[in-house]
Amino acid sequence: MKKNLPFHGHKTLLEAMEIAETSSFEAKKYLQDNRLSNPEKKIISYIILLRSNDFSFIQELKDNSSFDSICFLKGLKHFLLGTVYTYLGNTKEAEEQLTISLPYLHECQSERFVKRMIFKLHENLFYTYVNQKRPKEMELVFKKTELLEKVGTAELSFKIMRLCFYSMTERYSEAEDLLEEVRKVKDQLNDIQLISYLMEEFDLYVKLELFGKAENTLEEMKKHRTFRLTTTSNYSSKLLKYLTKNEKIYAYDRDFAGSRNLFLMMKVICALDEGNKTEASVYWNELSELSPTTYQKDFVFNGDKCLFSLCLDKCLNSNKKVEVQLTGKYTKQEQAFIDIFMERGSDPLKKEDLFKMVYGKEFESKDDLVALAMLVFRINKKKELLFKSKKGTFYLVETKKKTA
Repeated sequence: MKKNLPFHGHKTLLEAMEIAETSSFEAKKYLQDNRLSNPEKKIISYIILLRSNDFSFIQELKDNSSFDSICFLKGLKHFLLGTVYTYLGNTKEAEEQLTISLPYLHECQSERFVKRMIFKLHENLFYTYVNQKRPKEMELVFKKTELLEKVGTAELSFKIMRLCFYSMTERYSEAEDLLEEVRKVKDQLNDIQLISYLMEEFDLYVKLELFGKAENTLEEMKKHRTFRLTTTSNYSSKLLKYLTKNEKIYAYDRDFAGSRNLFLMMKVICALDEGNKTEASVYWNELSELSPTTYQKDFVFNGDKCLFSLCLDKCLNSNKKVEVQLTGKYTKQEQAFIDIFMERGSDPLKKEDLFKMVYGKEFESKDDLVALAMLVFRINKKKELLFKSKKGTFYLVETKKKTA
């Protein structure tokens, strides 16, 4: 049998799959197309569900053996399983399924659309290693992807992937430069790419602890229905409000259907915030089953710096809260500044974030930071608290009268 022979009968399937990338409505018409076999129609139906973030088909797909006798369909089966597991945060299964699918798809790589799929497979595998915090494998896949022929919109997707790579390897200056480069061509991105770009922008701002900018990016993402209705939107919004505004988190299983990992991560934060380490351990252990290298013993998170890691640090360090009785008279803004550290502890906080929390607006110039510095000077002058400045942050050094 010739190497590519198993592939030659799937032209209509490829056509339907390409259309499914942009229109589920048009793709559904192929479910009535007699040129497609029943297994091929099943593939299209799964892709349509996947596009709407409906992963209910995963077990059916896993058990379906009708694809296994045909090289290309078997590759698609494992590719779709790997994609679903990537979305679900099950990095171990995602890696296994995507790795299985690769040689089958390579059998058919002469076709333009399949080349796009192979690029997408590498992209999914890259993000799987990102989630597992496996830098060597992540870099290896990145370099392989760099060498792939990129057709259609793949070049733009690779820029977003590169942005993630720079961010993950803490090359923040290069990441910010690339952020600006992609921002200039935002109008060329399709909906999926745009959301991916905005999510990378959001994640970068979180890592840099520019929470005001992160909030603005999140609001921009919410304007897009494809993101607004996702569990990721719910998760990001709630954790950001908890981190920056100390708003209590409420997480319900029904709101995270198909995203068990996000639900578990939120429940860990909820339980720890309430001081219930026993309950938090139950959820943590389930996360550890999904990704043992990331969620290690005693709430050790071996993942990238992110909203979850920052919230986890906040919970685990909550015993650092400062309680003090103040007798001096403080202005409303001085008291707001003090309250931030009373709630969060003495650790350094960025001046830009402090300015927004105290004054309720983004800083615009050095004059704004001078105003914040003068506010701190006035607080220190009352000699009940001592704040110092270091590398763009303020931190609490000591208090005069501790009560707890």
